[in-house]
Amino acid sequence: MKVCIVFPVFPPSIDGIGDYTSRIAEALGTQAEVHVLTGPKPHATIAGVRVETTFDQDPRLSGEMLVAAVDRIQPDWVLVQYNPFSYGKWGYNPHLPRSIRQIAEAPGRKVALMIHEPYVPPENLRFHVMRLWQLRQFNSLINSAALVFFSISAWTEEFRLKYPDKRIVHLPIGSNIPLVPGNRSHVRSTYGISDDTILLGLFGSGHPNRLFNYIHASIKQLRDDGVEAPLLYVGGSAEKLQAAMAGATFIDGGKLPADDVSRHLSAMDIYLCPFGKGVSSRRGSFMAGIQHGLPCVTTTGSQTDSFFKNYDGEAFIASPDSSIEDFCQNVRRVIEDVTLRHRLAEGGRRLYTERFKWETIATRAMNAMAGQE
Repeated sequence: MKVCIVFPVFPPSIDGIGDYTSRIAEALGTQAEVHVLTGPKPHATIAGVRVETTFDQDPRLSGEMLVAAVDRIQPDWVLVQYNPFSYGKWGYNPHLPRSIRQIAEAPGRKVALMIHEPYVPPENLRFHVMRLWQLRQFNSLINSAALVFFSISAWTEEFRLKYPDKRIVHLPIGSNIPLVPGNRSHVRSTYGISDDTILLGLFGSGHPNRLFNYIHASIKQLRDDGVEAPLLYVGGSAEKLQAAMAGATFIDGGKLPADDVSRHLSAMDIYLCPFGKGVSSRRGSFMAGIQHGLPCVTTTGSQTDSFFKNYDGEAFIASPDSSIEDFCQNVRRVIEDVTLRHRLAEGGRRLYTERFKWETIATRAMNAMAGQE
């Protein structure tokens, strides 16, 4: 099978979906001939995968370049990684649906969509307006697709009802961070943290759907109870988060290369990842935590995949996203219970290995494209 994967950003440029594109391309490349069609160089090198530029600053020209590249490569499948904001200002690009439709109409060629975000929710007037054109654009892309992947079960079930004639498959997100050997003591000593200090951890963006006020409240409660637990943050939103963590011992690890992110994760004792709408199979920062065997304290909500319920208390510990008090209690519980920490660490590793390794995700995608899913 020959597959073209489409997304306008690719490593070394920093972008979560760009990193995802790189990881899924590498995993699919062991099972198929894979081409990545992306933005301007430089491009990271992936063994066995061909990466080329097909996106320009001009959206119309990008559409023409994309169609021309696909016509030249002649793939069986074109797998488009989709978030509306990745393709145009305010999530709007009228040339993209036209180009994808043209690609899909070619004989012997099929389009698959991987939906990372369909369109904005109507949470305010600005989002309500943007949703109008994003929804129209999304519908056009769906109509051209022979197969649609969604990153969480809730969306998969919702859109199966909305598009009953489409093949819609759940395809989770893996960790974009490699698991590399790390020296826990060395990383901690860099920041003046002793080996016996409980080090809380946080990784990722400063997106508002992450409940940073829950983290701040848990640290404040610990401090009020006489427990000093510094927070090590790795990511590019330190200024925003430092303001949100006023009064906490906040350590900025910075925006690091992926290997160094892994080493920093391995130096943490407890990983804090509360989400509005709950943890789900699209939360790459959570995946990085369980991949590294960190005891994770998180939340559940409307977007939490049902299978996660089977792992609560074994691979992570969760509370409703509506209860800041329960989250704080869980943080305290994991700090005080060493046996629980060890159980969550081992259970998290098992959960990641069973469901979220890139090889597993790639096989699921290949099976779906082969009509076996």
